[in-house]
Amino acid sequence: MRIKESFELIKDKAGQQVFNISPVTANTLQAFQVDDDDKHHLQILAKGYNRAHGGGSYVTDNMDSCLIIRMKEYPLPGFVSKDHVPVINLSVLPSQFVSDYSAPDIYSMFLYSLTLQSFIKRQPFEKDIDIHIANFYIAAFMKFFSKKHGLQGSYKHLIPNLQVIIALYVHSGIMGEEITPMIVNKLASRYYASGASSLNSKYDLSTTIGFLHTLKINNIISLSENSFSQMIINTSGLSSLPAYEDGSRFFSTLTASSISGSSVFSSFFRKINKNIYEKIVYMSLQNIKKG
Repeated sequence: MRIKESFELIKDKAGQQVFNISPVTANTLQAFQVDDDDKHHLQILAKGYNRAHGGGSYVTDNMDSCLIIRMKEYPLPGFVSKDHVPVINLSVLPSQFVSDYSAPDIYSMFLYSLTLQSFIKRQPFEKDIDIHIANFYIAAFMKFFSKKHGLQGSYKHLIPNLQVIIALYVHSGIMGEEITPMIVNKLASRYYASGASSLNSKYDLSTTIGFLHTLKINNIISLSENSFSQMIINTSGLSSLPAYEDGSRFFSTLTASSISGSSVFSSFFRKINKNIYEKIVYMSLQNIKKG
């Protein structure tokens, strides 16, 4: 699986791309970490949630490995350091006081960062995992954009081409694999897309922006990176946006969103397609436990 160094759709205040994996080690990040008393309080919160909801021991067994920090300039709830240490960023929460934090929020942030570490460090993927990612993306695009762009009516015949382009983006942009004529034919057959071979492939499908431009140039969905980003942020928050750019973030975000009561990760993912969502979360949890 391809792991992005930085995100195309998320910029900092200076207009620079926000990193996916930190360019510095955990030792350098210790300058931002909370004190031991706060860390102990947060661990107790997470352990209490785990007991109350009958969860597995994955979070509690590994929470000591997490670095808990406050980094205001970083907009996401967690990341992994250069040396693969899971990092929790409390700055995304509205309060500065740990006494104000809820158990679901803290537990979901531990789960998010530990899952992210597992998928980045070990990449425990089974073959054909890209099919499940593509199916979820297809369901998301149909839910977000099909009605507005006529895919439920006059332009219904464009759906197979949409499915192929999304699957090619997952194959190249998320999994880091080369797009070959054989792959195009395979996906065209899977989605019954007779016109797949004539799709305009001017843009690079290994990039998220290239993927969005490809949808536009083929007259399927006219969508800029800004309008796409705003749609995702409005429906499920900024923390959800990386799930559409990076495979490790996809699995960690959906897994963390399964924690009931968390305000950090949106429950909207479940509404996109409940069956696909539950399958992905199950696969993710099984993989990190094996790892």
